[in-house]
Order: sequence, then structure tokens, then C-alpha cells
Amino acid sequence: MEGAAAVGGAGISEQTEHFLRLQILDVAGIERRKDVHISRSASMADLKTRHLAEEIAQGWLPRCVFQGRALTDVESVGALPRGSFIQCYLQRPQVREVEPEFFLGWAVLTGSRHGSPPLCSRRQDLAFHSAFAAALAVVWGAYFADAAPFDAFACFALRFFSVLWVAVCVLDFCWPRGTIAT
Repeated sequence: MEGAAAVGGAGISEQTEHFLRLQILDVAGIERRKDVHISRSASMADLKTRHLAEEIAQGWLPRCVFQGRALTDVESVGALPRGSFIQCYLQRPQVREVEPEFFLGWAVLTGSRHGSPPLCSRRQDLAFHSAFAAALAVVWGAYFADAAPFDAFACFALRFFSVLWVAVCVLDFCWPRGTIAT
């Protein structure tokens, strides 16, 4: 009778506990293997918090994969076959840099308050605007000398970039440096 009860008890624990093999890899290529027993009703998040708690405390993000498919935290461990081999990749959290606003002048005009002034000096501004003014002078000179080669698009582009250059000049030279981003 006691032997039958022991066998019956082992059958119950086999039904409630699930055996899995973990292969844990970090970005340095260090590998370790771990055999774990966990409740069939547990989720992958439970598996991670119970058996990878030390790695999570060190700042690693575990990503578990079974047969080439990434396992989500809400998936049940019971859905995996008994004795499954799960690969757990440890990754450092991705730090994303905030992209600067590329059209800072337009951002100021629209009321945006985030961003920073461009990292260029007054000398660079002066060189850019001098070269652009020289190019505009050459094109305007060609236009006034003979307007026939200039079609409607060329005339529009010449006027548009001339007005745009004036607006950028005002933003670069007339606006105080520290007030653009505030």
C-alpha cells in the first residue's frame, strides 16, 4: 500500500511540476546549463524571475527561445513539452539616444521647447552664409543677364531658396544663441 501511495504521489508531482533544461548565454559567449523544475501553470516571466533572478538583478534582460521561436513572458510553461531545451540569451538594456531636432529654427517657430542649438560656431555660420550668398549672387546674375533658360521651376526654386536663406540668416545671426532652445 505504501509503495502504491508513493507511486501515486510521484505521478501527481509529475503532473504539476515541469522539467526544463536551460542553456544560458550572455553577450560574451559564456554558456551555462541549468536543469529546472517549475509548475506547469507558471508563465515564462515566472521562470525568468525564479531561475534568472541573479542575472536580472545585475541588469541583464533575458530573452528565451524554444526551437527558434522567441517566447513571450505571458506564455505558459505547460505548453512546452516536458524536458524541453530552452535557450536564454542575456542582453544588456538598449540605451537610445534622443535625436536632436534637425529643423531647430522651424521648431522654435512652431513653439517646440525641446532641442538644443546646433553645435557650430559663428565662424562656420559665416562661412556657410558667405558661400551660399555667393552662389545666389551668381545665379541671380545669370537670371538677370538672360532669363530665357530659366523655366517656371527654376524661377520658383531661385526665389524659394533666396527667401529661405534670408530666414536662416535671421535665425543664425539675429537670434541670441542661448534663447533658441528655451
